[in-house]
Amino acid sequence: MLVQLKNMKLYLMLLIDASLFAIAFVSAYLLRFEFELEAVYIGQIKSILPFLLPTKLIVFFFLGLYKGMWRYSSIEDSWRLGQASFLSMLLLITFVYYFLHPTSFPRSVFLMDAVLTFLLTGGIRMGIRSYYSATTTSKGVSAFSLPRIGSMEKDPVTKRVLIIGAGNSGEKILREISENPQLKYTVACFLDDDPGKRGRALHGVPVLGPVDTLPEV
Repeated sequence: MLVQLKNMKLYLMLLIDASLFAIAFVSAYLLRFEFELEAVYIGQIKSILPFLLPTKLIVFFFLGLYKGMWRYSSIEDSWRLGQASFLSMLLLITFVYYFLHPTSFPRSVFLMDAVLTFLLTGGIRMGIRSYYSATTTSKGVSAFSLPRIGSMEKDPVTKRVLIIGAGNSGEKILREISENPQLKYTVACFLDDDPGKRGRALHGVPVLGPVDTLPEV
């Protein structure tokens, strides 16, 4: 944890997420009341935000959402985002119930806030990952920007390769190649013995046939 606290990028991530938390909470109120907030609801927002922001940051921190690099965000990270968003909602409801006047708070705001928190924080992470993937693609080394498979001309920069197996392992290999320009490979196709996969594509890379067609391919 001490090493993580010394990383300056951590504080940038905290700042971004804190801003998104505030936007999500205010947006939940605006959507609930059709963008016409009375003074009482503006007061509620001001009274809850000082508790909401540090609480959500702490929950997100201890669920490990600031350990990884956002450019490599995964489905597992999305699950943790969902858990953190709804755990924060429960803590927020508990705070309102014990320290404020729960009857005066619109209950739907809490759920809307959790959903918006998940969408905004997940969206920024996926956006950053997409940006880096697009940057890699623009350098001409990604499997997501292959030349036409029928034309087997040699690429002076990368070496054309094929992957045996179009399952989970093959997908991971393709993704590793596409996201690492240092590998200098371009995936031309997959081969797989599963007849249900033939003629289909994985991230735009076609499955051309079974393994015994390797010499021909």
